[in-house]
Amino acid sequence: MDNSSLNQDDFTFKLNGFRTVHGMVDLKRCPPKDMGQFTRISHWVYAGGVTIDKIGLARNIISLHLLSDETLDLRGHPYDAILSGYKIYEKQNIKTYIDLRAKVTEQLIDFNHRATKIVEDFAAGFQRGSIAILSFYATTLVIKVISKGDLQDLFNTEITVLSLTFLTASVLYFFVCRWEVKQQRNRFISSYQQMKARQADILDKEDVKRILNDDAEHTSNVRYIDNKVYVYKVLWIAIISLLGVATLLLYTLGTCCRSVQYYCNKIPDWPLGTFTLLNEGH
Repeated sequence: MDNSSLNQDDFTFKLNGFRTVHGMVDLKRCPPKDMGQFTRISHWVYAGGVTIDKIGLARNIISLHLLSDETLDLRGHPYDAILSGYKIYEKQNIKTYIDLRAKVTEQLIDFNHRATKIVEDFAAGFQRGSIAILSFYATTLVIKVISKGDLQDLFNTEITVLSLTFLTASVLYFFVCRWEVKQQRNRFISSYQQMKARQADILDKEDVKRILNDDAEHTSNVRYIDNKVYVYKVLWIAIISLLGVATLLLYTLGTCCRSVQYYCNKIPDWPLGTFTLLNEGH
C-alpha cells in the first residue's frame, strides 16, 4: 500500500498501481478472505532480489485483482500472476543486458576501425610527401639530362637552393601530419574513456571491466597506432635526410669541380719555343 492507516478496526488505504484504488475497510465486519495471498506476496517481495522492482510489480497486479474499493478481497490468483510477471521482467532485463553488451561490442569494432583510419591517414600523408619529393628530384634529373646530355653540374646553386627549400617544406608538412595524428590519437583515447564511463553508469563496473577485457583491445589499438606512426616517421625522416645530405654533397662536389675547371682555364698555354730553348740550354 502506498498510504495506509489503521484506526481501531477501520483500515484506510490507497494503492497506486495500474489503477489507483483507495477506500476504507472495517476489518472486524469484513475481514479479507485472501490473507494467504497477501502473506505469500509479502514473503516473496522481501525474500531477496531487487525489492523495489518487486514492490512495483506486486502493486500493479494487486490493483488489477482487487474486487472493489470497499474490500480487500482478491479475484483470481494474483500471486501466480506476480511470479509470471516477474519472470517476464527478468527476461526483458536479460534481453536489455544482451543488447547493451552487443552495443559495446559494436563500439569496440568501431574503435578498431578508427585506429586503422588514423594510421591510414598518416600513411597517406607520408605517401604524398614522398611521392612529391621523389618526383621533384626525378624531374630535375631528367630535365638536366635532356638539356645538357650529361649529369655534369647537376646541382648548381639555383637547383640546390630550390631543393633545400622543397625539403624544408616537406619537413614542415611532416610536422603538420605528426601533430594531426597526435590530436586524433588523443581524441581516440578520450572517446574510449567517455564510452567506458557511460557504460559504468548503466552496468556494474566489474562487469564493464570484463566486457572490455580489462581494456586489452584499447591498449592494443593505441600500441598499433604508435608503432605504425613510428615506422612511417622513421621512413619519412630517413628519406628527407638522405636527399638533403645527397643534395649538399652533390652541390659541394659540383662546386669543387667548377673551381678546378675555372683555375685550369686560367693557366696560359706554354709556347713550344720555350721548351726548345730550355732543351738547348741543357
